[in-house]
Amino acid sequence: MLLSGVVRPGRMHDQTAVRTEGIAGQFRLHPSVKSQADAGYAGLAREFPGHVTVPPKKPQGRRV
Repeated sequence: MLLSGVVRPGRMHDQTAVRTEGIAGQFRLHPSVKSQADAGYAGLAREFPGHVTVPPKKPQGRRV
């Protein structure tokens, strides 16, 4: 589990918090680390394809 215990005032996007707290940098330092994340981290999964996996996008529904 990756966890940052820092509490910051106000709102911050999860992916911004991951980068701000240095968690993204840990993927570079520790190439064997693997992580599963929700769809909000798709950008992180594209940046670190061997480290971060996210669920596939849902297909868009067709309107009739």
